[in-house]
Amino acid sequence: MELTQEKLKDLEIKFEKFKENLVNTQNQSLKERVAFLSKYMPNPAFQYWALMYLDRENNLSHTQNLASEIWDLKDQINELLGRGNEVIQERDELQAHVKENCPEFKSQLKWCYSIPEEPDSPPNYFPCESKEIAYRAKARFKKMFEREFAGSPEIAEMIIRQMDVTIWHGTDEEFEELKKESFYDEAWFKEPMYQCKNIEQMEKVFNYDEIVHCYNGDQELITSDFEEAKRFYKVA
Repeated sequence: MELTQEKLKDLEIKFEKFKENLVNTQNQSLKERVAFLSKYMPNPAFQYWALMYLDRENNLSHTQNLASEIWDLKDQINELLGRGNEVIQERDELQAHVKENCPEFKSQLKWCYSIPEEPDSPPNYFPCESKEIAYRAKARFKKMFEREFAGSPEIAEMIIRQMDVTIWHGTDEEFEELKKESFYDEAWFKEPMYQCKNIEQMEKVFNYDEIVHCYNGDQELITSDFEEAKRFYKVA
């Protein structure tokens, strides 16, 4: 901030008001500080500096305490969000039970495979053609995660625990919009889950026992047969 004569005059006015406030203050703590400084450090300049320094320290301590309180509140909010997701899941399970056992709803049910991006976040829903297809999709992903994280089974188990099959509780329009992004039907089980573009990638992804989309220049091959892929890459 540039210091000008006009700014200097304004500061002088504020300083005079500051000195006046020190004399007339009704704040007992400030009165005691002023009296202590006047007794042991009669230099007015030092007294003003000391008061401002102590005030800055007090503000810094207050800010640090507020920051600590904010972090504590964030933890509490995250915990409440987690509980909220649990309540939503329990509600959806109860509604699903009612609808599945009520002839009026049974023929109208729409099914999804769901999994959250993070353990505490709401799930992402992926529309399925039927309940049976949803469970088969879940089983396919379960198998994929178990093989992909064979060296870290605890990670695979953590992911698998989050997987679910559920009735769709939104509107028909929302369900149709989701279908534009992904839709699990019988044809999906013939689609590749992995792709590879060279021999090194091929040797890795075929360990997962899944359908693979292979690329070799301008040639393509979709197969689950490792020997066929090796011939495709001319390594058989």
